[in-house]
Amino acid sequence: MSKILCILTVVLITVSCASTLVSNTDASSKTNNSAAEAESAAQAALAAMNNEGRASGGGGKTAASTQQQTVQPTVVSSSAPARTGAKPVWIDAKASVYNKSEHLSEIGIDTRQDGADQKALAALTAVFGQSVEAQQKLSSAYNEAVKAGKVTTSESVSMQESIKTSAQLSSLVGVSIADRWYDGKSTYYSIAVMDNAKAIQVYTSIINGYNETIDVLTNIPTAEKYSFDGYARYKLASIIADGNQEYVRALVYLGATPPNVKRSADFLSEIKNIAAEIPIFVNVSGDVSNRIKSALTKVITSQGLQGGTLSSRYVLNCNFSLSDANFPNNPNKFARYLVEGSLIDTTSGNELLPYKLDGREGHTTIEEARNKAVAAAEKKIGDARAADGFAKKLTSYLESL
Repeated sequence: MSKILCILTVVLITVSCASTLVSNTDASSKTNNSAAEAESAAQAALAAMNNEGRASGGGGKTAASTQQQTVQPTVVSSSAPARTGAKPVWIDAKASVYNKSEHLSEIGIDTRQDGADQKALAALTAVFGQSVEAQQKLSSAYNEAVKAGKVTTSESVSMQESIKTSAQLSSLVGVSIADRWYDGKSTYYSIAVMDNAKAIQVYTSIINGYNETIDVLTNIPTAEKYSFDGYARYKLASIIADGNQEYVRALVYLGATPPNVKRSADFLSEIKNIAAEIPIFVNVSGDVSNRIKSALTKVITSQGLQGGTLSSRYVLNCNFSLSDANFPNNPNKFARYLVEGSLIDTTSGNELLPYKLDGREGHTTIEEARNKAVAAAEKKIGDARAADGFAKKLTSYLESL
């Protein structure tokens, strides 16, 4: 599984190296063109540009030299002053300077230079509705899978840090503030430009890298597939496939033909099939009437899993006990109940899910108090909202995979 981590790392580093503006990148999330998100992405890009400190030494081409020709955008630092003098052609006719087939561009206008930069970058970001949400989801899911042992690997610290760092930063690929202009009175103009060819190359590389990662995750033996490890791997594959769609949309917008991609819906459908083939045997000691065992088994099957046998890989071992309790000056009798155990993977011997439930019930007779205690335990086990309900615990476990 170290190969999976290596592939993810290479993909993330590829994005990092490709941008002339920012050290790391991510350009995927559910499409969201809100002003707040675009502004946030723009501020992150500007902050990263400051850190890089890459200055071109000038504010861009003059109006005379850029008119009626496509220019190669330069990178200017956010501290470089806007030039003054004759109004640049791109302010009124940007297409005549930055040909759309080669460069996407957006203009920002503000009373402050950094405000104009932010608005230009935000406008370009909004074209794709990009943010770091999807990349954070992917990296978080992968790291949690590794941490929980659902995806085994001999990862190195440097690789782990690379993924973590890349997930926390955002940028647009191949984007720069190409020129700035100040009208000498109160208004600043900035133009953000994307190098289409560079963006297409990087987005295509990302898609291909993620497709390869998906193949490594899902090309596993049948015995491994129909397990909680297989469940986790297919779930991660669905997240990667979902994120890939954002890069596909970006390529389509840029006029490129994207590579074939895996569909997230296919993996989500397969996850249900995997769950249906995962058997869990429930063994409860002290459960004379098997009411506790039945309640636990019902929760398991309601999650799409199946009941198991003594030879099943997964076993839920629990102890159930009742104890009497009397309180001074209280005529009622009380019975305490305790359900305590854990879900075990018998192949590895690992404890997957510890479980504990306790409480007490009272009545005028100890017999009725005990009956009420058993009934209360049954109800609480199946309560999907109760923090100590097994239904909620199992749901949370499956969501964490």
